[in-house]
Amino acid sequence: MVTVIPYLTIVVCVVAGVYISWHQGSSGGGIGGVIGGVAFLVAAIIRLALPRKLAGFLASRNRVTDVATLAAFGAGLLLLGLLLPRLPAPQSAGHRIGRTPNRPDTESAGHRIGQKARWAPTG
Repeated sequence: MVTVIPYLTIVVCVVAGVYISWHQGSSGGGIGGVIGGVAFLVAAIIRLALPRKLAGFLASRNRVTDVATLAAFGAGLLLLGLLLPRLPAPQSAGHRIGRTPNRPDTESAGHRIGQKARWAPTG
C-alpha cells in the first residue's frame, strides 16, 4: 500500500492541473501547466530519492530513464505554463445580441432610428 502513495499523489496533482486548464480555458491554461509541471518534477525527485521497492509505479524502468523522462515532461510543462499568455476569461456573447455584422452600430454612427443612414450598402 505504501508504494502506491507517491504515484497517487502525482496523479492527483497532474489531474488537478489538467482540470484547471480544461475548466478555465485560456485564462487557466498557464496555471494548470505549472501545476502539472511541478507535479512531474516532484515525481522525478521522488523517483530519484526512493529505492525501487518504495517508488511503486513511478519505477517502471531503470532509475536514470525514469528521472530523465519525468524531469523532461515536468520542465516542458512548467515552461509552457509560464510562457502561455494570461488571457482574460471568455465573456458570453449576449452583449452582442442585436448587432448586425459588418454594419455600424446605430448609436455609434451618430443617428437615431428613423433617420436616414449616412452609409449605403455596397453591392
